[in-house]
Amino acid sequence: MISYWKNGSVQQDRTLSNTQTLLEFLRDTKRLTGTKEGCASGDCGACTVVLVTLDADEKLCYEAVNSCLMPVAELDGKALITVEDLAQGDQLHPLQQAFIDYHASQCGFCTPGFILSALALKKQHPSPDIEAIDEALGGNLCRCTGYSPIIKAVLLADCTNDRFTQLEASLVDSLKHLNRNDDPVTGFHQPSTLEALCCLKAEYPESVLLSGGTDWMLRATQGLERVETLISTEKIAALHQLTVEQGCWSVGAAVSLTRIKEQAKVSGFAALDQLLSRFASQQIRNRATLGGSIGNASPIGDLAPLLLALQADLTLNSVQQERTVALEDFFLGYKHTALQSNEVISQIHFRVEEGAHIYFEKVSKRIDDDISAVAVATHYTLDEGRIHGLLIGLGGMAATPVLAKDVMTAFEDVDPTTITLEQISSALSELTPMSDLRGSAEYRLTVCARVIHHHLTRAEVSA
Repeated sequence: MISYWKNGSVQQDRTLSNTQTLLEFLRDTKRLTGTKEGCASGDCGACTVVLVTLDADEKLCYEAVNSCLMPVAELDGKALITVEDLAQGDQLHPLQQAFIDYHASQCGFCTPGFILSALALKKQHPSPDIEAIDEALGGNLCRCTGYSPIIKAVLLADCTNDRFTQLEASLVDSLKHLNRNDDPVTGFHQPSTLEALCCLKAEYPESVLLSGGTDWMLRATQGLERVETLISTEKIAALHQLTVEQGCWSVGAAVSLTRIKEQAKVSGFAALDQLLSRFASQQIRNRATLGGSIGNASPIGDLAPLLLALQADLTLNSVQQERTVALEDFFLGYKHTALQSNEVISQIHFRVEEGAHIYFEKVSKRIDDDISAVAVATHYTLDEGRIHGLLIGLGGMAATPVLAKDVMTAFEDVDPTTITLEQISSALSELTPMSDLRGSAEYRLTVCARVIHHHLTRAEVSA
């Protein structure tokens, strides 16, 4: 049984399975068909809905998410807004009226998703600028209208006194008192403590651990994979802690990429902010977590190269022990890690040194919302005009994210102005990347060498 707030009241429902998505629940069970299925993989935004939760200060937090990638069991304890909730009788919501007034809809299939993404933005930031609107709508695709009228509608709609503002007090009270279930669906567990999580992993070593689930849920929706036990990290407060003290970052495994991006901006960590600006869409970042990204162990994941270059380490927990593993030692092979069947990632730690040169570059077919062919993160300091502590993390260059160790050795204590592209290409010969649809091995080696050369020679410009 799941309990949630929708359209002014608390509702309770039973769901079909532990892998049933929120999109399937809305369309097939509740017959709320305003939420559309487009790509069913988190790329088009047609299935966007808004989730509302309370933050640490008990203020409402509105977030747009892809309902096609969210297990409906994780709706438990939250508030849900779909396009059916916006109008009051014949009175349209200000965003709906603005889409009409500024001709922001044609065929209309994508429109509910656009409006819900815009609603989440306007409730958090009543007067967003064009850049913020562009980022918020980056995960919504339109084939016929063009984006200018959509952006204009979002910019000019006044949502400061909409129905959700009027419902705010009752919504806060409802969220405070909603019953939250540790086992809302058969085969789906949502423990509230790290200890309970470890016990569940010991009891169900073959279970699937979801920390966001934006990648694994595709196995359920597109691969039709079914598993007996899913365990979610979402309700574990200890895994949502994020602290930054004197450049030392400690990030809970369940901290969303949206929160990390906000912290990177506040902390002036430009490389991480830039990386996450190109990491999927806002809807994905609202759900995806750092622990999930690392645990997924994709060789083309964007975050691992930067964390390798920062010499990150992981805290792994089980019922028996807590241990620390360097990220460099965590990736053992393709999708194979040092994580034991009864262990979970609880924390990720890294240090950002003041004055260090830290760069990240992602090469992909599209600028936004695309998988990288090559990702390069470079980290070093300069001492009397020479490179020291050189660390280079790479994605898309091997079966796992790797450090470019030969390159690091070759250019340690070297004047960056003397480094040539040919020297870097020669040092990269240690790697044998695969060829696939995103790029041939030769292409990857060429691009990687050029990006590293650019990162190292930037030292001269910024020194």
